[in-house]
Amino acid sequence: VHHQIKTFDDFILRGIHRIIDNENRISVKHEAYEYSIKFSNPYVGKPLVIESDRNLTPIFPVDCRLRDLTYHSPLFVDIKESRTCTSTQRTTVKQHRRIMIAHIPIMLGSAKCRLRGISARTKAKKGECRWDRGGYFIIKGKERAIVSQMRGIYNRIIVLKIKSISKFIMTSEMRSISEGTAHSVLVKCALLKDQRSIVFCLPYVKDPIPAIAVLRFFIDDDTSIVDTVFPNGLESWGLLPGSPERRTLEYIMCSSTTAANMIGQSSLEILEYIGSKGLYAVRKNGRVLYAKQVLTHEMFPNMFKNDPVKGKKWIIAAFIRKLLLTYVGKREIDDRDDFELKRIDSTGQLCTDLFRTLFKRFSNSIAVYLEKKKHRCPDAISFLSRLTLITKGMLYCFQTGNWGVRKSNYVRQGVSQVLSRLTFGATISHL
Repeated sequence: VHHQIKTFDDFILRGIHRIIDNENRISVKHEAYEYSIKFSNPYVGKPLVIESDRNLTPIFPVDCRLRDLTYHSPLFVDIKESRTCTSTQRTTVKQHRRIMIAHIPIMLGSAKCRLRGISARTKAKKGECRWDRGGYFIIKGKERAIVSQMRGIYNRIIVLKIKSISKFIMTSEMRSISEGTAHSVLVKCALLKDQRSIVFCLPYVKDPIPAIAVLRFFIDDDTSIVDTVFPNGLESWGLLPGSPERRTLEYIMCSSTTAANMIGQSSLEILEYIGSKGLYAVRKNGRVLYAKQVLTHEMFPNMFKNDPVKGKKWIIAAFIRKLLLTYVGKREIDDRDDFELKRIDSTGQLCTDLFRTLFKRFSNSIAVYLEKKKHRCPDAISFLSRLTLITKGMLYCFQTGNWGVRKSNYVRQGVSQVLSRLTFGATISHL
């Protein structure tokens, strides 16, 4: 069960830090003052339970099984509370250390488990089986295992053949996802049924846009379209002069360039056209800004902030190149079910994704509360101690197996299951 424990340790020791550091500031503005809170230094303690006499006592897995308790640990954060007076520009800062914001279920055998590092004899004295490997959770007295989930690969271009009912023959597509924020978009480049036009399906744009026009926006020098799509010339890609494949490819490129020329040659004309096809109604003077936002910020969230925007031309060129080479038979069509194009999300990654979504909702709830109470100097700390959104959200997923936040678009089912205890082999194979 090493893969279960190792990935969960990554979530507890590093994943929570990354999520809280990414989205750690909430602020509200009023005429008289500006108020903000900032989270930092998250810390997950060892499993504890509040007894009937209100005392905190350490808890072991065997106690949870016998008393129908959840084996979980408190999550603490340091909070910096700032209040700036608008008239005097004086800032008062309060530091709050170790404020509890949630309880996180703890995997047996992980870094925060009380059984970690103790001998088999001591484990037996605590009421545990000396051969038990861990790698599962105890929720309300029930042992539950997280089943790893298979998904398609992210941030890689794949070329697929489309069914006859579609207006496209073939598409090259990529699910682009940011590692930090998990924001994702699906970008597609497609060959139309007329077999001569290549278009891009962009996020937040309702109609397909000629691919050459999108590429032209990112080319800032005198490099030709063909040299950008096929660096080092067509011959280096196996397209010899006079061959049928090269003639087909040149015909498609020529037709696509003609379609792009109808929009315009300049960046401003391209942005104006993309802005007019926006998914949301935009005023005429705001179209250029809308299109620029889509092309520079929304298109490939997997790129880092420091990466040059013009570097996107190589990704767009790769979309067009792979599509054309596959269409003329120089490259095989990708199989969506191929194991090479699959990835496995184990316990740590699943918990990280769930915690990120819940922490966003947690932050939004605080922001709404601050906005509501801004007329009478809000106090976020008192509200935080009553907010159990993360704790309840994680418990719901572990108890029901429905992995995801309620009322969201994507909820996986059957992720958390009751651990099989029929035989020792059945337990190990379930994990």
